[in-house]
Amino acid sequence: MKIDFTYYNPTKIHFGKTALEHLSPELANYGETVLLVYGKGSIKKNGLYERIIKILNESGKKVVELAGIKSNPTYEQMLEGARLVRENSVDLILAVGGGSVIDCAKGISVSAYCKGDPWERYWINFEEVDNKGINIKRIEEDTINTIVDEIIEEKLNIKKNYIFTSIPKYVVLANRLKRVIKTCMIYIVDSLKYSDFEVMGHEIKLKNGKEFPAIQIDLEDGRKVEITGKIDRIDIAKTPDGN
Repeated sequence: MKIDFTYYNPTKIHFGKTALEHLSPELANYGETVLLVYGKGSIKKNGLYERIIKILNESGKKVVELAGIKSNPTYEQMLEGARLVRENSVDLILAVGGGSVIDCAKGISVSAYCKGDPWERYWINFEEVDNKGINIKRIEEDTINTIVDEIIEEKLNIKKNYIFTSIPKYVVLANRLKRVIKTCMIYIVDSLKYSDFEVMGHEIKLKNGKEFPAIQIDLEDGRKVEITGKIDRIDIAKTPDGN
């Protein structure tokens, strides 16, 4: 039976005996802290552990380890990994091992910033995943191009927007819009790469019961005013002493 479908899987795979040689260049795309996830010790017996640690150290990475992943990883091991990600602000999870280690690492990545019980929310109720935003400083130009194309195409394919895909002059305008947005995004990313500030979040809600409470102002007559709403973007920077 013939099946028609579109499959999009933007995954880079280095396969073969020389695959480990690609680890160092790939590490350059991520932040300082790496969570190294592996099994019960075979990678130490065959020397792979020492080779990987050497590459991580030479790349200037801070390594946090989660060892002893079982052949059938437990929920507790996954939660422990999620805790390590949160407490150490992990930038990359590096799974070294077979399917069990890799699957556990996937569970850790999707559960690290879950607000509530991951099992109930994601595997039982199939809720939306709570993930930290993309670190905009590390977005490559190819990724920017892909994201912009996907968003614009999604909007153009909405039925009420058919005019933008059916009339040649509007197709030209849509392509021009893509180019303008891509150029703006590239400039934004480049400016942030050389800045001491990090983007903490977008569309931050100021409201009691949310991540940031409402701003409260005490008036002279004893009354209080609460300011609620959203902040478009918040950037933060650390002083030399870490504050």
